[in-house]
Amino acid sequence: MKVLRPVIAAWVLGLLCLSAAAAPSTAVLQMRADGPDAERMGRKDSYPSCIEAITRMSCRVGTWSDNHRVQRSVPVNAAELPSALVNHPSPPSVTWRWGLFSQSIDDFLDKTKTTGLLILKDGQVVAERYQYDRRPDMPMRSFSMAKTVTALLIGIAHDKGHITSLDDLAAVYWPEIAGSARCPDPHGITVQILVESLSSYAWNTHW
Repeated sequence: MKVLRPVIAAWVLGLLCLSAAAAPSTAVLQMRADGPDAERMGRKDSYPSCIEAITRMSCRVGTWSDNHRVQRSVPVNAAELPSALVNHPSPPSVTWRWGLFSQSIDDFLDKTKTTGLLILKDGQVVAERYQYDRRPDMPMRSFSMAKTVTALLIGIAHDKGHITSLDDLAAVYWPEIAGSARCPDPHGITVQILVESLSSYAWNTHW
């Protein structure tokens, strides 16, 4: 135990030094044409779109980040006075500990098939990254991130009185859901339950 204590103390001191060291500022927006497994993801064909994106890996980037050309989409109008996303004037280098090692945004992107990544802090963009030749002006499929946006909008609707109570049945505000395949028995399915994704109906994800 006497031998281990100096080693542990030195290791802890090293962690503290790493945490306290000031990292150089990096550019907020960074884009790259490649990414993990880029060839299988469709790079040689400029990341094409197709309706078989779930089963064809080479179509996923193009379909899920520019999918209005393949599937029907509904544009959402911008607010009259949208809040501007301003870049941090001197963005810090974002790092974190993973086990015994320090990791960075680049480390994360090198290991994951992430098309776009945006990090905000105090209303300012600290980091904006794109892989697989994606750009900021491309529409990105949000998948489950849309649940959070939907929950925020429901909260606003409730605050403005458009939704009387979160305990109301969802069919009161969305009559089409009654008897549908998504909700064969709407009785008991409230707005609150849908906001919390707790409807209990089975749903299979095939990717």
